[in-house]
Amino acid sequence: MSEEKNIIHSDDLAIREISCAAIRIGDRHRKEMGDIEALAESIAAEGLLQPIGVTEDSLLVFGARRLRAIRDVLQRQTILARIVHVSSVLAGEYAENELRKNFTPSERVAIAEAVQAALPERRGPANMENFPELKGRTSRDIAAEKAGLGSGRTYEEAKKVVEHGAPELVAAMDSGVVSISAAAVIAAKPRKQQTNIVSLPADERRKAVRELRGSQKAAKSDLQAQPNAPGPAPAPTEMAPPTATKRQKEIDGVAKRRMIDALSQIRGHCRGLSELSVFAVRHACAAEEISTWAEIAHNAAKELRLFSTKLASTKENKQ
Repeated sequence: MSEEKNIIHSDDLAIREISCAAIRIGDRHRKEMGDIEALAESIAAEGLLQPIGVTEDSLLVFGARRLRAIRDVLQRQTILARIVHVSSVLAGEYAENELRKNFTPSERVAIAEAVQAALPERRGPANMENFPELKGRTSRDIAAEKAGLGSGRTYEEAKKVVEHGAPELVAAMDSGVVSISAAAVIAAKPRKQQTNIVSLPADERRKAVRELRGSQKAAKSDLQAQPNAPGPAPAPTEMAPPTATKRQKEIDGVAKRRMIDALSQIRGHCRGLSELSVFAVRHACAAEEISTWAEIAHNAAKELRLFSTKLASTKENKQ
Protein backbone atom coordinates (compact mmCIF):
# COMPACT_ATOMS: atom_id res chain seq x y z
CA MET A 1 0.00 0.00 0.00
CA SER A 2 1.42 3.33 -1.01
CA GLU A 3 1.84 6.05 1.57
CA GLU A 4 -0.30 9.16 1.27
CA LYS A 5 1.46 12.51 1.20
CA ASN A 6 0.69 14.93 4.00
CA ILE A 7 -0.73 18.04 2.39
CA ILE A 8 0.21 21.27 4.17
CA HIS A 9 -2.67 23.72 4.55
CA SER A 10 -3.21 27.24 5.89
CA ASP A 11 -2.38 26.46 9.53
CA ASP A 12 1.15 25.50 8.51
CA LEU A 13 1.56 28.85 6.72
CA ALA A 14 0.72 30.92 9.79
CA ILE A 15 2.41 34.28 10.12
CA ARG A 16 5.02 34.57 12.85
CA GLU A 17 6.98 37.47 14.34
CA ILE A 18 10.72 36.84 14.13
CA SER A 19 13.88 38.78 14.94
CA CYS A 20 15.26 40.87 12.09
CA ALA A 21 18.80 40.22 13.31
CA ALA A 22 18.33 36.46 12.94
CA ILE A 23 17.46 36.63 9.23
CA ARG A 24 20.19 35.65 6.79
CA ILE A 25 20.24 37.10 3.26
CA GLY A 26 21.67 34.96 0.45
CA ASP A 27 23.05 36.12 -2.88
CA ARG A 28 19.94 35.46 -5.00
CA HIS A 29 18.18 38.71 -4.11
CA ARG A 30 18.15 41.72 -6.41
CA LYS A 31 20.68 44.39 -5.50
CA GLU A 32 18.61 47.33 -6.82
CA MET A 33 16.04 47.92 -4.08
CA GLY A 34 14.21 50.99 -5.41
CA ASP A 35 12.79 53.63 -3.08
CA ILE A 36 13.10 52.00 0.36
CA GLU A 37 12.26 55.27 2.15
CA ALA A 38 8.87 55.49 0.42
CA LEU A 39 8.14 51.84 1.24
CA ALA A 40 9.04 52.47 4.88
CA GLU A 41 6.66 55.44 5.01
CA SER A 42 3.89 53.26 3.61
CA ILE A 43 4.57 50.51 6.17
CA ALA A 44 4.65 53.05 9.00
CA ALA A 45 1.27 54.44 7.90
CA GLU A 46 -0.56 51.24 6.90
CA GLY A 47 1.39 48.44 8.53
CA LEU A 48 3.17 45.52 6.81
CA LEU A 49 0.45 44.30 4.45
CA GLN A 50 2.40 41.28 3.19
CA PRO A 51 4.84 39.35 5.43
CA ILE A 52 8.27 38.28 4.24
CA GLY A 53 9.21 34.62 3.72
CA VAL A 54 12.09 32.74 5.36
CA THR A 55 13.18 29.11 5.52
CA GLU A 56 13.18 27.03 8.71
CA ASP A 57 16.76 28.17 9.38
CA SER A 58 15.94 31.89 8.83
CA LEU A 59 17.32 32.23 5.29
CA LEU A 60 15.39 34.94 3.44
CA VAL A 61 13.30 33.59 0.56
CA PHE A 62 11.43 36.76 -0.42
CA GLY A 63 10.74 40.25 0.89
CA ALA A 64 14.22 41.82 0.87
CA ARG A 65 12.80 45.33 0.32
CA ARG A 66 10.30 44.93 3.16
CA LEU A 67 13.04 43.66 5.47
CA ARG A 68 15.29 46.61 4.61
CA ALA A 69 12.46 49.07 5.23
CA ILE A 70 11.53 47.54 8.60
CA ARG A 71 15.06 46.85 9.84
CA ASP A 72 17.16 49.68 8.41
CA VAL A 73 14.75 52.60 8.00
CA LEU A 74 12.14 52.08 10.70
CA GLN A 75 14.71 50.50 13.06
CA ARG A 76 12.33 47.80 14.24
CA GLN A 77 13.67 44.67 15.91
CA THR A 78 11.11 42.17 14.64
CA ILE A 79 9.15 41.52 11.44
CA LEU A 80 6.19 39.36 10.40
CA ALA A 81 7.17 36.33 8.33
CA ARG A 82 5.88 33.07 6.89
CA ILE A 83 8.08 29.99 7.26
CA VAL A 84 8.63 28.43 3.82
CA HIS A 85 9.58 24.75 4.14
CA VAL A 86 11.49 24.36 0.88
CA SER A 87 11.94 20.62 1.39
CA SER A 88 8.17 20.26 1.86
CA VAL A 89 7.50 22.29 -1.30
CA LEU A 90 9.91 20.05 -3.20
CA ALA A 91 8.17 16.95 -1.85
CA GLY A 92 4.81 18.27 -3.06
CA GLU A 93 3.35 18.60 0.43
CA TYR A 94 1.90 22.07 -0.14
CA ALA A 95 -1.59 22.23 -1.64
CA GLU A 96 -1.33 24.27 -4.84
CA ASN A 97 -4.36 26.40 -4.01
CA GLU A 98 -2.75 27.30 -0.67
CA LEU A 99 0.41 28.44 -2.44
CA ARG A 100 -1.58 30.62 -4.81
CA LYS A 101 -3.70 32.06 -2.00
CA ASN A 102 -0.87 32.80 0.43
CA PHE A 103 1.90 33.91 -1.91
CA THR A 104 2.00 36.51 -4.69
CA PRO A 105 3.51 35.68 -8.12
CA SER A 106 6.80 37.42 -7.28
CA GLU A 107 7.00 35.49 -4.00
CA ARG A 108 6.31 32.22 -5.80
CA VAL A 109 9.18 33.06 -8.16
CA ALA A 110 11.47 33.29 -5.11
CA ILE A 111 10.11 29.98 -3.80
CA ALA A 112 10.66 28.36 -7.22
CA GLU A 113 14.26 29.60 -7.26
CA ALA A 114 14.85 28.11 -3.80
CA VAL A 115 13.28 24.82 -4.92
CA GLN A 116 15.32 24.80 -8.15
CA ALA A 117 18.52 25.29 -6.17
CA ALA A 118 17.60 22.33 -3.97
CA LEU A 119 16.79 19.91 -6.80
CA PRO A 120 19.01 16.82 -6.89
CA GLU A 121 20.12 17.31 -10.51
CA ARG A 122 22.21 20.18 -9.21
CA ARG A 123 24.05 17.69 -6.96
CA GLY A 124 24.94 14.98 -9.44
CA PRO A 125 23.20 12.10 -11.25
CA ALA A 126 23.61 9.72 -8.31
CA ASN A 127 20.75 11.43 -6.45
CA MET A 128 18.37 11.29 -9.42
CA GLU A 129 17.22 7.79 -8.44
CA ASN A 130 15.42 9.23 -5.43
CA PHE A 131 13.47 11.67 -7.64
CA PRO A 132 12.11 9.68 -10.61
CA GLU A 133 9.73 12.56 -11.50
CA LEU A 134 12.75 14.56 -12.70
CA LYS A 135 13.48 12.16 -15.53
CA GLY A 136 12.69 13.79 -18.85
CA ARG A 137 11.80 17.13 -17.21
CA THR A 138 13.81 20.26 -16.53
CA SER A 139 14.46 21.66 -13.07
CA ARG A 140 12.67 24.82 -14.22
CA ASP A 141 9.44 22.96 -14.94
CA ILE A 142 9.58 21.01 -11.68
CA ALA A 143 10.27 24.16 -9.61
CA ALA A 144 7.45 26.04 -11.35
CA GLU A 145 4.98 23.26 -10.64
CA LYS A 146 6.02 22.89 -6.98
CA ALA A 147 5.81 26.66 -6.38
CA GLY A 148 2.31 26.93 -7.82
CA LEU A 149 3.32 28.73 -11.02
CA GLY A 150 2.00 26.00 -13.29
CA SER A 151 4.53 25.82 -16.11
CA GLY A 152 8.16 26.66 -16.69
CA ARG A 153 7.10 29.29 -19.19
CA THR A 154 4.95 31.09 -16.62
CA TYR A 155 7.85 30.86 -14.15
CA GLU A 156 10.22 32.48 -16.67
CA GLU A 157 7.71 35.24 -17.46
CA ALA A 158 7.15 36.07 -13.78
CA LYS A 159 10.90 35.88 -13.13
CA LYS A 160 11.50 38.36 -15.95
CA VAL A 161 9.11 40.80 -14.27
CA VAL A 162 10.79 40.37 -10.88
CA GLU A 163 14.27 40.90 -12.34
CA HIS A 164 13.56 43.70 -14.82
CA GLY A 165 10.26 45.22 -13.76
CA ALA A 166 9.72 48.58 -12.13
CA PRO A 167 8.25 48.32 -8.60
CA GLU A 168 4.90 49.55 -9.94
CA LEU A 169 4.84 46.75 -12.53
CA VAL A 170 5.72 44.05 -9.98
CA ALA A 171 3.00 45.37 -7.66
CA ALA A 172 0.46 45.34 -10.53
CA MET A 173 1.35 41.72 -11.33
CA ASP A 174 1.17 40.67 -7.68
CA SER A 175 -2.22 42.32 -7.18
CA GLY A 176 -3.65 40.76 -10.35
CA VAL A 177 -4.21 44.11 -12.09
CA VAL A 178 -1.83 42.95 -14.83
CA SER A 179 -1.49 39.28 -15.79
CA ILE A 180 1.90 37.56 -15.59
CA SER A 181 2.14 37.23 -19.38
CA ALA A 182 1.22 40.89 -19.96
CA ALA A 183 3.63 42.04 -17.25
CA ALA A 184 6.44 40.08 -18.94
CA VAL A 185 5.75 41.93 -22.20
CA ILE A 186 5.82 45.31 -20.43
CA ALA A 187 9.02 44.37 -18.53
CA ALA A 188 10.95 44.37 -21.81
CA LYS A 189 10.60 48.17 -22.01
CA PRO A 190 12.51 50.84 -20.03
CA ARG A 191 11.31 51.26 -16.46
CA LYS A 192 9.83 54.71 -16.96
CA GLN A 193 7.74 53.42 -19.84
CA GLN A 194 6.69 50.43 -17.73
CA THR A 195 5.37 52.82 -15.08
CA ASN A 196 3.56 54.88 -17.72
CA ILE A 197 1.86 51.81 -19.19
CA VAL A 198 0.81 50.49 -15.77
CA SER A 199 -0.76 53.86 -14.94
CA LEU A 200 -2.95 53.83 -18.08
CA PRO A 201 -6.68 53.03 -17.82
CA ALA A 202 -7.35 49.29 -18.21
CA ASP A 203 -8.54 49.44 -21.84
CA GLU A 204 -5.60 51.62 -22.92
CA ARG A 205 -3.15 49.39 -21.04
CA ARG A 206 -4.49 46.28 -22.79
CA LYS A 207 -4.17 48.04 -26.14
CA ALA A 208 -0.57 49.05 -25.36
CA VAL A 209 0.29 45.45 -24.42
CA ARG A 210 -1.25 44.12 -27.65
CA GLU A 211 0.85 46.57 -29.66
CA LEU A 212 4.00 45.63 -27.75
CA ARG A 213 3.31 41.93 -28.35
CA GLY A 214 2.82 42.62 -32.06
CA SER A 215 6.08 44.55 -32.35
CA GLN A 216 7.99 41.83 -30.46
CA LYS A 217 6.59 39.11 -32.74
CA ALA A 218 7.46 41.17 -35.82
CA ALA A 219 11.01 41.71 -34.57
CA LYS A 220 11.38 37.99 -33.86
CA SER A 221 10.07 37.09 -37.33
CA ASP A 222 12.50 39.52 -38.98
CA LEU A 223 15.37 38.00 -37.00
CA GLN A 224 14.41 34.47 -37.99
CA ALA A 225 14.09 35.49 -41.63
CA GLN A 226 17.69 36.70 -41.74
CA PRO A 227 20.19 34.17 -43.18
CA ASN A 228 22.64 32.61 -40.75
CA ALA A 229 25.61 33.63 -42.85
CA PRO A 230 26.10 36.69 -45.02
CA GLY A 231 26.06 36.19 -48.76
CA PRO A 232 29.05 36.89 -51.00
CA ALA A 233 30.02 40.53 -51.36
CA PRO A 234 29.24 42.11 -54.77
CA ALA A 235 32.11 42.56 -57.22
CA PRO A 236 33.73 46.01 -57.03
CA THR A 237 32.66 46.87 -60.58
CA GLU A 238 29.00 46.09 -59.92
CA MET A 239 26.57 48.51 -58.31
CA ALA A 240 25.38 47.06 -55.02
CA PRO A 241 21.60 47.04 -54.43
CA PRO A 242 20.18 49.46 -51.87
CA THR A 243 21.00 48.24 -48.37
CA ALA A 244 18.41 47.47 -45.72
CA THR A 245 19.76 50.38 -43.71
CA LYS A 246 19.13 52.84 -46.53
CA ARG A 247 15.63 51.48 -47.08
CA GLN A 248 14.88 51.73 -43.37
CA LYS A 249 16.06 55.34 -43.33
CA GLU A 250 13.62 56.14 -46.14
CA ILE A 251 10.75 54.53 -44.20
CA ASP A 252 11.77 56.35 -41.03
CA GLY A 253 11.90 59.65 -42.90
CA VAL A 254 8.36 59.21 -44.21
CA ALA A 255 7.12 58.35 -40.71
CA LYS A 256 8.81 61.44 -39.27
CA ARG A 257 7.23 63.74 -41.87
CA ARG A 258 3.79 62.25 -41.26
CA MET A 259 4.18 62.75 -37.51
CA ILE A 260 5.32 66.38 -37.90
CA ASP A 261 2.51 67.20 -40.33
CA ALA A 262 -0.16 65.55 -38.17
CA LEU A 263 1.01 67.04 -34.87
CA SER A 264 1.43 70.49 -36.41
CA GLN A 265 -2.16 70.40 -37.64
CA ILE A 266 -3.40 69.06 -34.30
CA ARG A 267 -1.57 71.82 -32.43
CA GLY A 268 -3.13 74.44 -34.67
CA HIS A 269 -6.59 72.95 -34.29
CA CYS A 270 -6.19 72.69 -30.50
CA ARG A 271 -5.26 76.36 -30.31
CA GLY A 272 -8.34 77.15 -32.33
CA LEU A 273 -10.51 75.06 -30.03
CA SER A 274 -9.06 76.73 -26.94
CA GLU A 275 -10.17 80.10 -28.30
CA LEU A 276 -13.77 78.96 -28.89
CA SER A 277 -16.54 79.94 -26.55
CA VAL A 278 -17.93 76.73 -25.06
CA PHE A 279 -21.13 78.59 -24.17
CA ALA A 280 -21.62 79.60 -27.80
CA VAL A 281 -21.10 76.02 -28.94
CA ARG A 282 -23.56 74.79 -26.32
CA HIS A 283 -26.21 77.20 -27.58
CA ALA A 284 -25.64 76.22 -31.20
CA CYS A 285 -25.65 72.42 -30.70
CA ALA A 286 -28.33 70.03 -29.60
CA ALA A 287 -27.68 67.90 -26.50
CA GLU A 288 -27.06 64.80 -28.62
CA GLU A 289 -24.50 66.67 -30.76
CA ILE A 290 -22.67 67.89 -27.66
CA SER A 291 -22.42 64.31 -26.35
CA THR A 292 -21.14 63.03 -29.70
CA TRP A 293 -18.44 65.68 -30.08
CA ALA A 294 -17.42 65.42 -26.42
CA GLU A 295 -16.84 61.68 -26.92
CA ILE A 296 -14.83 62.34 -30.10
CA ALA A 297 -12.63 64.84 -28.22
CA HIS A 298 -12.18 62.37 -25.36
CA ASN A 299 -11.11 59.52 -27.68
CA ALA A 300 -8.75 61.81 -29.58
CA ALA A 301 -7.11 62.84 -26.29
CA LYS A 302 -6.67 59.15 -25.36
CA GLU A 303 -4.91 58.43 -28.66
CA LEU A 304 -2.64 61.46 -28.16
CA ARG A 305 -1.71 60.33 -24.64
CA LEU A 306 -0.86 56.86 -25.89
CA PHE A 307 1.28 58.25 -28.72
CA SER A 308 3.01 60.59 -26.26
CA THR A 309 3.92 57.63 -24.03
CA LYS A 310 5.36 55.68 -26.96
CA LEU A 311 7.32 58.70 -28.20
CA ALA A 312 8.78 59.36 -24.75
CA SER A 313 9.95 55.74 -24.47
CA THR A 314 11.68 56.06 -27.87
CA LYS A 315 13.71 58.97 -26.50
CA GLU A 316 14.76 56.88 -23.48
CA ASN A 317 15.91 54.01 -25.72
CA LYS A 318 18.10 56.35 -27.76
CA GLN A 319 19.80 57.86 -24.72
